[in-house]
Amino acid sequence: MQDGLLKDMLGGRKYPIDLMLLLLFEIIGTTCILVLPEGNPIRVLVTLPILFFLPGWSLASLLWPRLKPDVLQRIAIGIGMSIVIVAGIGLFFAYALDSLNQIAMVLSLLGTTLVFSLTAWFGRNKVAEDSRFILDFNWIFDTREKGNIGRFSVIGLSAIIILSCAGIGYMVLTPNAGESFPELYLLDMNRTVNNLPLNITPNSLASVRVGLVCNAHTAMNYTIISGLESTSGIVYVDNWYATLNLNYDPRTARNITLEPGQEFEDVFNFTFNNTGTQKIVWELRVEGQETECEVHLWIDVYY
Repeated sequence: MQDGLLKDMLGGRKYPIDLMLLLLFEIIGTTCILVLPEGNPIRVLVTLPILFFLPGWSLASLLWPRLKPDVLQRIAIGIGMSIVIVAGIGLFFAYALDSLNQIAMVLSLLGTTLVFSLTAWFGRNKVAEDSRFILDFNWIFDTREKGNIGRFSVIGLSAIIILSCAGIGYMVLTPNAGESFPELYLLDMNRTVNNLPLNITPNSLASVRVGLVCNAHTAMNYTIISGLESTSGIVYVDNWYATLNLNYDPRTARNITLEPGQEFEDVFNFTFNNTGTQKIVWELRVEGQETECEVHLWIDVYY
C-alpha cells in the first residue's frame, strides 16, 4: 500500500507533486530568510528560487492546469513571470506605501505564492486525470517509459539548471571585490558643509565632524592621521575627546575597524595659538598602508 501511495505521488496524477514540493520549499525557505542572518549561505540559496522561480511556476500552474505547456516551457514561463511578480510587488511597496521593507516583501511573496499554488491545486483537480498537467518522476526509475537518451537528456538538463543556480549563489556569496575606495569626509557641527570653521581667532575653539565609510566587502582596519601638514611626529590616541592645540601638539593617529557598509563619525576639536593661514590634513591609511585618500581644511587665524 505504501508503494502504491508513493507511486501515485511520484506519478503526479492524484497528487500534484510539483505544487506540494513548491509549498514545502516556500514555507521552509521563507522561514530561513526570516531567521538566518544576512550573508548566510543557506539563506542566499533558498532566496534565489523564491524570488526567481516559485511565484511564476505557481501562477503558470494556475493559468494552465492541463497538459500544455510542457515542463520546459513552464520553467521558462515561471522564471519570466517570477521577475514580473517580484518587480510588481516591489513597485507597490516602493511607490504606493513609500517603503520597501524586506520582511514585508518576503511575506508578500509567501502569501502570493500560497494563493496561486492552492488555487492551482484546486483548479487542477477539476480537470480529468488524463488531461491535467503532471510532473511525473516515475520515468526516472522505469526504463520502459523512455529510452536512455531521453531520460539522460532530461537529467542532464536538470543538472545544468541546478549547477546554474549554484553558480549564481556562489557569485552572490563571493562577489568580486574589485577596487573599492573608502569615503573620508568633513562636515560642520550641523552636518553640512556651509559652516565649516574657515575663519577663527587665536585660542578659540573650533570643531568639525570627521566621517569615514567602509565600501569594502570585508572588515577593514583604518587609521586617520590628523594635524597640521607641516607638523612632524605622530601620537596614537583612542578618541578625540581632548582639544588639540595644532600649533604645538603632534599629529594624532586613530585606529578604526569597520565592517562592510559601516560608517564612523566623530567630532574633532582644535585650536590655534598662532595667527596665519593654517592647513589641517586628515590622512587615511588602510591596513597600515599609506593611501592618496585625504581631506584638508584651510583656516585663516586672525584677530
